[in-house]
Amino acid sequence: MIRERQREGITLARQRGAYRGRARALSAEQVAQLRQRVADGTTKATLAREFGVSRETIYQYLRSTGELVDSPPPRNQQSSNDHHGAEADAEHSACTPVSKRHEQTDHADSRGAQPNSTGLA
Repeated sequence: MIRERQREGITLARQRGAYRGRARALSAEQVAQLRQRVADGTTKATLAREFGVSRETIYQYLRSTGELVDSPPPRNQQSSNDHHGAEADAEHSACTPVSKRHEQTDHADSRGAQPNSTGLA
């Protein structure tokens, strides 16, 4: 019974236009300007500042129009120049001065707790 009333309410809300979704950040005219300025070589960061939106919003508009060629990598993926793995660790330690490296200590644990000074365990 509750589901039926809910469905009826949703139907009525749609009829009066309550389910329109989020408003677009840029108008069709602004998107046309955006495309033209990207083609002219204006940076996406500059355009984002001028239009008052994020760079990601700029990229989304360009992707939706099929004009995006130089898309940045998604945030959750690593770029090809990131250093990872044992080889990279060796590379980094070779260029880091010994005084700056973290060295193992005789502390009771790795969180900086001091050993028991009373001699009792």
